Amino acid sequence: MKTHVAKTKISLRFWWMFLLSGAGLILLGTIVLLDPSLRYSTLSLCITGTFFVNGFIEIFFSLSNRNKIFGWRWYLVGGVLDLIIGSIFLTNPVMAAASLPLLVGIWLLLRSMLIIARSLELKHWGVPHWQWLLFFGMAGFIFAWTNISNRLFDATVVVFWTGTTLLTAGLFYLTFALFARHLQDNSELHFE
Repeated sequence: MKTHVAKTKISLRFWWMFLLSGAGLILLGTIVLLDPSLRYSTLSLCITGTFFVNGFIEIFFSLSNRNKIFGWRWYLVGGVLDLIIGSIFLTNPVMAAASLPLLVGIWLLLRSMLIIARSLELKHWGVPHWQWLLFFGMAGFIFAWTNISNRLFDATVVVFWTGTTLLTAGLFYLTFALFARHLQDNSELHFE
């Protein structure tokens, strides 16, 4: 059992990458919420950058830990998803701006499902208070679903839901980073 914990501790040496990712998502979500009059083209550009940064962070984390984390493929899938959607936004900015709520809603819906899976992974590792991460994932799922299913909303409402979901995803990554650091520092964790 200690071997598994030791491998987990080693693999989480890049916890700070999730801290940066969470801070970026919180910053973007806050900007969107504080200035909902942002033009879609500006918002699309900010989100494109966020997709690429998050994608590279998750791909690097998953590949550098593929022999140490059982669920490393989920991190890889999340990173590839970010890069694909970021590429769509980059290659066709007009289409991206026009379909921003739908694309961001789909991305956030899939990201929320990954967040729920990661919270259950932390439960498996024996991390206390993993329920907060599950809460963030479920809240993100609800916000994303609202963003996708209510395309008839006024543009301001769509921007609000987008900002709220980005903020929720950022809070998850920030919390995940702190829990991962706790895992790295705590040698008495056990698998349930």
